[in-house]
Amino acid sequence: MASVSEFHGPQILFKSIHRLPLSYEAWGYALAISDACAIILTGCISVLTYAYFYSHAQIPVFSELSAPLGASFILGALYLASAQARGIYRPSSLLRNGTTLTKILTNWGGVFLFGSLAAFLLKIGDQFSRGALILYFVTGAVALGVVRYSAGRLLTNALRHGSLKRKRIALIQDSDPHVPLSTTNGIIHSLSQHGYEIVRTYPANDLADSLGRDSALARDDLLNLNRDGKLNEVVICAGAMNSKQLTNLMHQLRRIPVSVKLIPHSDLHSLLQRPLVDIGAGVAVELQRRPCSAFEQTIKRLIDVTLAGAGLLALCPMMLIIAALIRLDSPGPVFFAQRRTGFNGRVFRILKFRSMTTADDGNVIRQASRGDARITRIGGWLRSTSIDELPQLINVLRGEMSIVGPRPHAVAHDTTYSNLLDNYALRYRMPPGITGWAQVTGYRGETATTELMAKRVEQDLWYIENWSLALDIKIIFRTIYSVMKIRDVY
Repeated sequence: MASVSEFHGPQILFKSIHRLPLSYEAWGYALAISDACAIILTGCISVLTYAYFYSHAQIPVFSELSAPLGASFILGALYLASAQARGIYRPSSLLRNGTTLTKILTNWGGVFLFGSLAAFLLKIGDQFSRGALILYFVTGAVALGVVRYSAGRLLTNALRHGSLKRKRIALIQDSDPHVPLSTTNGIIHSLSQHGYEIVRTYPANDLADSLGRDSALARDDLLNLNRDGKLNEVVICAGAMNSKQLTNLMHQLRRIPVSVKLIPHSDLHSLLQRPLVDIGAGVAVELQRRPCSAFEQTIKRLIDVTLAGAGLLALCPMMLIIAALIRLDSPGPVFFAQRRTGFNGRVFRILKFRSMTTADDGNVIRQASRGDARITRIGGWLRSTSIDELPQLINVLRGEMSIVGPRPHAVAHDTTYSNLLDNYALRYRMPPGITGWAQVTGYRGETATTELMAKRVEQDLWYIENWSLALDIKIIFRTIYSVMKIRDVY
C-alpha cells in the first residue's frame, strides 16, 4: 500500500524509560489545579500564621476558618477564570517564564484588589484581619510564582528528555513538490518534541481522492488504528492545499471518530494569530488594532491626570526654588518651550526647565552633547537628575502628553528622521510621554547616529505594539529607579 507508511522520524530520539502521566496539552489543566490549591492553602495558612504569631490568639477552630476558606475559594475561582481568559494556562506560556510571571502577578493583584473592594462594599471586611490579608497577598503571589516556575522547569525538562505521555497521531502531508522539505521536517520535529508520536503518514492528494483505491486503503487503515486504540488524533499539514482538496479530505475523515487538526501553510501563521472580530453579520481578522481601546484610553488618561495633578501639588515648592535658581544662574526665561510632534502628528509646545543658554526651535536644531558649552551650571544638574522634565506634568494635564509613551522629538528632527527611517512616523500612534520604554532600556540622551535613532524607534514601536497598563506601571517604577542614580546624561 504505497499511500500508507509507518513513521520512523525524529520522535525516536526522544524516547524515555520514565514517562510523566501527562500529555503536553494536559499541563494547562494540571497547572490550573495547582494554582487553585496554592490560593486556597495560602489563604488558610495566612490566617493561622497571623493569629498565632502576630495577634497572639489561639489557633482558630474550623468554624472561625469558614469565612477565610470561603473567600479563598472565591478568589481561586476568579483567578482561574481571569488567568484562562489571558492565556496563562496555555502550555506554550509555561516555556516563557519571564513574560508569564508578570501576567501572574498582575492577575493576582487585580483579583485580590477586586475581592478586597467587594468585601468593603458588602460590609463584610471586618471578618478579615488587615494583617492577615497583607500576608495572604504576599504569600499567594510567592506561591503562584513558585508553582509557575516549577511547572515551567518540569515541562522544559520533560520536553528535552522526551518524558511526556505520548499522543499518537496520524500525519497527513501535502505532497505538492513546491512545499519545501525543510518546512515539513520542521513541523514533524516540533510535533515530536512536544509529545506527539507519529504512527502513520499519508499523502494528502491520495486520501482526498474519494474514488481512488489508495484513499479507501488509507481510510480503512485509520479506522483500524482507531479501533485498536493506537490513534488519538489526525493532523493535517495543509501546505499548498486548496479549499476543494481540504473539503474532500475532511469528507473522507468524517467517519473516523477522532479529532482532526489543521496546521496551515506557514504564510498564514501570523494571520491566524490575529484576533477574530465581528463585522456586520460576518467575521473578520483584525490585522491591526488601535494601541488602546476607548476604555483603555480612558483609564490611561485618568491615571495621567491623577499622577500629574498630584505630582505638581507635591513638587510645587521644589519647582519654585528651581525656577529662582535658574533666574539667578543665567539670563533668560525659566521655562524652555519647543515645538514637538505628538499624538497623530499634532504639534505642541513641550515645557522644560531651561538648562542651556540657547533655546533652539527652528529648522535646524543641534542636540546637546558631552561638554556642551551651552549647558548652564545648574542645567547640568537638572539634566543629570531629569528634574528639567518636571514641567511636562503641565503638558500631561493639558492632554498633550502622557506620563508614559514614546519621547517626542523636535519637529526639525522629526522631518530629518522621517526621511531616513521608514517606520519613524508609526511613533505617532500613541501620545508622547515624559518617560518611555526606550528610555528605561538604555536609549536615553543624544542620538548621534541614525543607527541609534533606529534602535530608539524600535523600542518605541515595541512599546506601542505591546502596550498594557502593567507595562506602563513597570516603566514608571524603572524610571524612578533610574532617576535615583545620577548618571552621565548631557
